[in-house]
Amino acid sequence: LGSQRPDAARRAANSAAIACACVMLPVGLLAGVFAEPLLSLFTSDATILSSATRYLQINAAVFTLMGCEVVYDGAFAGSENTRAVLWVGATLNLLRLPAAYVLSLSMGIDGVWVAIALTTAVKAVYKALCFFRQPLRGERERFRWQWVPTPWEL
Repeated sequence: LGSQRPDAARRAANSAAIACACVMLPVGLLAGVFAEPLLSLFTSDATILSSATRYLQINAAVFTLMGCEVVYDGAFAGSENTRAVLWVGATLNLLRLPAAYVLSLSMGIDGVWVAIALTTAVKAVYKALCFFRQPLRGERERFRWQWVPTPWEL
């Protein structure tokens, strides 16, 4: 773990998340605003274009969080705690199915896209909280937020 300096590793992960957010925010805005022209480069089918445009517009709202999720996935891997990434990712990805079903009953296909966006946002925030909370190799103890259960404690 980075020269046995957990404080430096934690700062590096946080800096990377901030940098990623700074990049992904304008990318998400552009993708949301210009979704249809961008997607028309790949298809001319009106049905596919309509559905894909809504998907991109809805999920562009969480591009920043998607990027941060990937950063914290890497931070967990670097700290040799891949179990947390597996449990959080797998659990929330599985929760997409019932969420997508329920939301699609009232919103149609947009409900599926919203379920994907919501679970992505929850995964990103939860992984960040877990990373802040986990003790890294070389740290004696890390403060405990009792309201943030972590997968390695379950």
